[in-house]
Amino acid sequence: MHLPEFSERVNFILLVVASVGIWMWSDALTVEVSFLVSYLSEGWQLGSFLLLMKGLSALSFILLPIFLKFNITTACILCYVLGLIFSVAIIFMWNRILLNVEFVSYEVSAGFLVSSFILMGLDGIRLTLVYMYATVKLPESFMTAVLIGDSCGGVFATLISYIQGYKQITGALSESESQSNSSKTGNSETKSLSTDFLFGPTTAFVLLALSFLVCSISFFSLLGRKSRSGSDPDKSEHTPLRTESKIVDRGRTRNRRYFLSAIWFIGNGSVCTLMPAFQSYTTLPYSQRCFILTVSCWAMSLPITTSVSHFFRLKSCFKIAILTVFHLSVDLVLLYFAFQSSDPPFRKGILTELLMVCLWVTQSSTGFLLFCTAGFCLREIDESAVKWGSICAQLGLMFGSLVEIFIITFFDFKTDY
Repeated sequence: MHLPEFSERVNFILLVVASVGIWMWSDALTVEVSFLVSYLSEGWQLGSFLLLMKGLSALSFILLPIFLKFNITTACILCYVLGLIFSVAIIFMWNRILLNVEFVSYEVSAGFLVSSFILMGLDGIRLTLVYMYATVKLPESFMTAVLIGDSCGGVFATLISYIQGYKQITGALSESESQSNSSKTGNSETKSLSTDFLFGPTTAFVLLALSFLVCSISFFSLLGRKSRSGSDPDKSEHTPLRTESKIVDRGRTRNRRYFLSAIWFIGNGSVCTLMPAFQSYTTLPYSQRCFILTVSCWAMSLPITTSVSHFFRLKSCFKIAILTVFHLSVDLVLLYFAFQSSDPPFRKGILTELLMVCLWVTQSSTGFLLFCTAGFCLREIDESAVKWGSICAQLGLMFGSLVEIFIITFFDFKTDY
């Protein structure tokens, strides 16, 4: 009896590690942008460009039928292999292929943006495929493993960012060093941003590529263990039987599916594209340290939220709706600070920086709690609900990106931080 239990625990851990790679590059690029702004010509605008690519990459769900022509296991393998290829590509492409664009006054880092677009598009496809794999092939408890791993995607990047920006975070960077760095760059918009980090983006991308390699090996190992155990990869004994759905009123189930898909849409769009576009506007007016701390704590809050959602699950639509209203209220507060970036409402200081960090952690925690709640509840319905719910989540990314581009384009924000 102990051997099967131990085997299941090993499979659970392997799936957690493999699931880190589901959304790892999307989270990693979001965190790393706080350093890339000091190296690439876009400067502070790089975050908005990146989130536009992230939103457009949500259209990758159009390619899902191509992947689903294979069985779900083969489709997951193909997605991980493609992720490995482009994880290596971005190491060499992030600071190459600069293009002159007429409507901007600087060269656009096409190599970085295109590589990021492909990696984030693969993340979107992998999100749907791995969630479907866990729903069809594994016990219900393994959905928690997927959510925990998914939420940990930014942990590696966050740890790297703490090491990279140690001097900025601790305030050890002297003013003279900042002025020296600003005099060496020709971009006036990034003149106050330091490049005195422990290592540059190339080293960070190498570490991230190695992390994704570990995730891929874990997934392949999981498949190997299931194959050796004698389970049919196409007809798993864990395929859920939805006998309860025959009892529940179909109309009520359908409405609940639509509601949860909308929650997944809102949570993913808010946390992953819309609001992160304004992190620089709400934090850089106070300090670059505030920006780095905010991005790092924002990413670290996600796996903690997943653990909480596993033990305290929300199933009532009314409670989920209340949480959604609270989350959107926090979004509005942060948007107010962003609109006041040219004249920050509070003085610069450690207390103000802590306030910004707390607001952003609250925003990410409540938003990802909505994401996890929708995932758990849709898993209880059927495989189709997970599939279409994850597609709605990707559409939320695109919608959030389009809204943030509209706001940034038509409203005046301070740019000379």
